[in-house]
Amino acid sequence: MKNIVKILIATVAIVMVFTACQKEGDLPLYKTGNGVVLSSSSPSVTALIADSSKTALTLNWTWPNYATDSANQKFVVQIDSAGKNFAKPVTRVLKGVLSTSFTAKELNAIVFGFGGISNPYTLEMRIISSYANNNEQYKSNSVTVSVTPYIIPITLSILPAGPLTLVVENATKTAVAFQWNATEYGNIPLEYSVEIGKADGTFTSPTVLKFGAAFVGSITVNDLNNAAINAGVAPNTTGDITFRVSATQGAYPGTNPQYSNVVTLKVTTYLSVMTWYIPGNYVAASYPGSTLKDWDPANSPIVKSLSSAPTKLEGYVYMANANNEWKFASKPNWDGPNYGAGATPGTLDASGGNFASPAGYYKLNVDASALTYTAVATVWGVIGSASPGGWGDETALAFDPATSTWRGGMACAVGEFKFRANHDWGFNYGSTAANATLDAGGSNIPIAMAADYYFALDLSHPNEYTYTANRWGVIGSATAGGWDSDQNMTWDATNKAMTATLNLTAGEFKFRANDDWGYNLGGDITSLTPNGSNIAVAAAGNYTIKLFLDGTMRCTVTKNGKK
Repeated sequence: MKNIVKILIATVAIVMVFTACQKEGDLPLYKTGNGVVLSSSSPSVTALIADSSKTALTLNWTWPNYATDSANQKFVVQIDSAGKNFAKPVTRVLKGVLSTSFTAKELNAIVFGFGGISNPYTLEMRIISSYANNNEQYKSNSVTVSVTPYIIPITLSILPAGPLTLVVENATKTAVAFQWNATEYGNIPLEYSVEIGKADGTFTSPTVLKFGAAFVGSITVNDLNNAAINAGVAPNTTGDITFRVSATQGAYPGTNPQYSNVVTLKVTTYLSVMTWYIPGNYVAASYPGSTLKDWDPANSPIVKSLSSAPTKLEGYVYMANANNEWKFASKPNWDGPNYGAGATPGTLDASGGNFASPAGYYKLNVDASALTYTAVATVWGVIGSASPGGWGDETALAFDPATSTWRGGMACAVGEFKFRANHDWGFNYGSTAANATLDAGGSNIPIAMAADYYFALDLSHPNEYTYTANRWGVIGSATAGGWDSDQNMTWDATNKAMTATLNLTAGEFKFRANDDWGYNLGGDITSLTPNGSNIAVAAAGNYTIKLFLDGTMRCTVTKNGKK
């Protein structure tokens, strides 16, 4: 038994030795892959919106000869702007295919993404091939394709379509609503504007309404009225204006704007400023020497609006009687509507009775759309670091009915001033333009030289308020300074006159403002006139001269006794 086991073990050992020494055949040889060759179906594409969903370009490439099933071969399509070296490409990843296609819409989006708009834009394309696990990557040749993208047209519609008669009483209401569709181009967000231009559609110096990223907008009656006048339709006439939408690339409005269709609208415009009349029983007594009459709208004081706010009227009216009755007339006659007091204080009613007011100088404000009003009695003065009262309180001026102005003099220091009413900043005027014009809440007015000044505040022309602040002097051959130097005058608060006491010789003199011939007075001393003739002095002596600058515009020349 033991021998049999030994024989079996020896036999197995011999077999194993022979098996280990048997020669195997050659191992299989796996070939190295290679870069593919890329080609395009066309060197150029002109995208059409009508064909946006159709194939516009096809890319084809060869097999990379990897030793694996095609399903394990990976292809990355890279597309970039020509010359950018594929720094930030658009990519498409594919497996086991030798081509891919792009619709016109897809090419459009790619070009827009790179910032191209309407001109032919050159794209550069290549293939990165590899195994599915990204091993053994190869780059193909590059091909270029010129793409001219399409742009989605903008279509504008307006409501109402016209014709449209604009009415000033509706100035703050919506006149026209706009609507348009979105477009797309470039890689910057779009901003839309509506342009309003001339009837010929040239849009030379148009009115531009900016609406940002919105696709709707509107314009008020007053803004449309002003735009139509700007487009050449004269006030109170009928004519055509045109509209279009422009789309621009955000922060680059001058870059390739895209425009909508042009829409024409026929409009009838109005005068962009409203005027109402203030007839009453106060007029003749309050405006002596004028052509104004009681209860005659056409010959009454007025309130008026600005074109920027045509339904907001204002003006100042003087009422001299102890008891004054009055109304608002919307026309220079009684054709109406004519407004009296409404049932609620501060409201207007076309059937309302007369307003009743005590004597005063009233600031009237009217909202012709809301049919509301205010009437505030005012008393005016000068306030500021240049005035006697500083900024603490105004120094009073007196109202002169003959000139419809507030007047008075005072000693002023170097500094600034404004005009203020009723010891309160609710009503004050400065001069933002730094000239003779005034605006509500405007800038302080400088006084550069310390002296006595005579002020005149004119609020009699609605929304066109003016003032003068003048130093006065006597000049001429009769004075010590001759025709070369003014003899300064001071304010006589008792007699309400500018005055000077000085030695004169036989000769002539005139009154001059601010040491300048721009404004001077002469002629008959009982009725002085600008640029009037020289005033004669018959005999030498000491004289007191008083210049009255209210409605009389006169002077007195009094020879004093020996001193």
